[in-house]
Amino acid sequence: SKLVRSSKHIPGPLSLPVVGNLYLYKLGFFNVLKYHEVLQHLYERYGPVVREKIGPATFVHVFDPDDARTIYQTEGKMPYVVPLQETAQLYRQKADMSLGLG
Repeated sequence: SKLVRSSKHIPGPLSLPVVGNLYLYKLGFFNVLKYHEVLQHLYERYGPVVREKIGPATFVHVFDPDDARTIYQTEGKMPYVVPLQETAQLYRQKADMSLGLG
């Protein structure tokens, strides 16, 4: 894999000022309730490393297991991963599901 020095060089959908890629969800091109399909589309369209901006936050999706392993090995003992509890809670709210116990 190539070393990427800046996230702006990572391929991904067109990002607009302030909102980033949020417009793709708001206009219905991407469905947050079928995020696995969004990720599959991003992989098929942009390849094994994809940049996605949601508002001011930049997310880098890494689909190749060897690339993910390299990232985790170089990030030290505590790599940053988007907290699943928060994303699961948002999904449950959108799908009108019970928030459950945790």
